[in-house]
Amino acid sequence: MIQYTAIIRAQRIKFVTDKDDLTKELKRTKESYSQSGSSSEEEYELQFAWDKQAIFLNAQSRAMGELRALIKQFLAIANEEDERKKKLELMQARIDQIRASTDTGGKYRGQSWQSPRQAGGGVQR
Repeated sequence: MIQYTAIIRAQRIKFVTDKDDLTKELKRTKESYSQSGSSSEEEYELQFAWDKQAIFLNAQSRAMGELRALIKQFLAIANEEDERKKKLELMQARIDQIRASTDTGGKYRGQSWQSPRQAGGGVQR
């Protein structure tokens, strides 16, 4: 749940309006005082659209990888009669059906997570 919340928060923080989007954030302020007066110096960090998008995509990719790992872990320890496990398997079957009907032929073909029973039994969707 924490990763999901982090993804939602990152989407708001790293929102990119267009390719010319530029975010200027105050990084540090330095103030100095002397007998002749005071001065202030500010240092800014600039974030360009491509940089914000790359940071967001990397964070989202890591979060999705963590989610996949958590699902596999859940499937490995869940009881065969667990309703949540059956729902996950139903979702996977629907995904596989959609992939088969659209015939993507791309890099996602044949990739799906399996329950340990399926992986050990040689049954693959």
